[in-house]
Amino acid sequence: MNMTRMRPIDPVRTIGLLPLLGSLLGAGLLLPALGGCDDQLRRDQEAAVLALERGEDRLALEDARRLSGRGSSLQRAEAGYIGGLAAFRLGEYREAIRLLDLATTSSDAELRGMALIQRGTVELALGQTRRAAGSLEAGGTSLGGELGARALLRASESYQTARLEADARRCREAARRLDGGTAIDPSLAGYTLQFG
Repeated sequence: MNMTRMRPIDPVRTIGLLPLLGSLLGAGLLLPALGGCDDQLRRDQEAAVLALERGEDRLALEDARRLSGRGSSLQRAEAGYIGGLAAFRLGEYREAIRLLDLATTSSDAELRGMALIQRGTVELALGQTRRAAGSLEAGGTSLGGELGARALLRASESYQTARLEADARRCREAARRLDGGTAIDPSLAGYTLQFG
C-alpha cells in the first residue's frame, strides 16, 4: 500500500482526510487484482476506503472489521489501518487501537509507521501520554522523513508532559537528525504540531 499521502489524524481536529485513497484506488495500489475471490476482496476494500473518504465512518468501520479477518497479512493490516482511522473519527478509541494494532504488525514499514503514529494519536486522546509517546517515537523512527520527524517532536512533547526529560531530549535530537537539523522544538515555536 502506498502510504505517502495517507496521514494519521490529528487528535486536536478531525480533518477531511484521505483524498489520497481515491487516487490509490484509481491507480490500483491498494489491492492488486489477482482474480477470483481476490477481486471481491479488492472491491470490498475499495468500498471501505470510499466510505471513509465520504465521511461514512460507521460503514467504513463495519467494512474494515469484516476485511480484517480476510486476505493476506498485508491486506488484513491495511483493513486494520482503515478501520482504525474510522473508529478514531467515531470516538471509538479502544476499537481504533485494536484495529491499528493489526496494522502495526505489517511487514510494510510505511504502513507500520503510519499505524504506530495513529495509535499514538489515539492514546493521546485517551490521556495515555507516556504510552502515546512510545507509539509516536516508534512510528516516527520507523517512518523517517518529515512525517517521522514531526512524530518524534510530538513524542518529545508527550515525554515532556510525562516529565521524562531524557526521553524528550532523545526524540528532539532524533527529529533533528531525520530532517537535517531543522526540527524545532514545538514548545519553543509556540504552536502545536498537526498531522494532516
